[in-house]
Amino acid sequence: MLTQALLIAILILVNAIFVVTEYAIIRVRTAEIDALVRKGNVKAKLAKTVISDLDRYISATQLGITFVNLLLGWVGEDIFINLLQPVFISLGISDSFSQTLAVIFGLLIITYFTITIGELAPKAFAIRKYLGAALWLSYPLIIFYKIFKPFIWLLNISANLIIRLMGIKPLLNDSGINTEEEIRQVIREG
Repeated sequence: MLTQALLIAILILVNAIFVVTEYAIIRVRTAEIDALVRKGNVKAKLAKTVISDLDRYISATQLGITFVNLLLGWVGEDIFINLLQPVFISLGISDSFSQTLAVIFGLLIITYFTITIGELAPKAFAIRKYLGAALWLSYPLIIFYKIFKPFIWLLNISANLIIRLMGIKPLLNDSGINTEEEIRQVIREG
């Protein structure tokens, strides 16, 4: 059971990394990365690769987040049945209903920790420390993307089809061009 609890903690942290990565690559400005690329920053070159193909890399982060959450439910259900069902049975609750209660309580506990540690805190971190996060996490994201590229390709094709059915032209590749407002913001920040 300790091994499963450790696995749950690791999965929540992996989820947090995917969330930080997602928000960081969305938040970082092309101009910031380009300035670092011109200075020869290797991590910035990797981040440039990611933000130049944002659609695909966002899909990669979403795949990671979804996969981790499915694993959390699978692993968590078993641990909480083993942990809580005996408690409910000792309180006189029937075997089948105690199992249901254990699953419900387990999912609520995992959901709480996943939202706070795996979602909200990482989002807040990424919004404030987006540049450093984008630089450090682009390389692992590129590796993850390459491993799951066929599946991510299928997800993007499917999503683009749905978007087309809604009458919206999908982004085939983010050009990385800044809007006029983004350029003004970069100038103001100096």
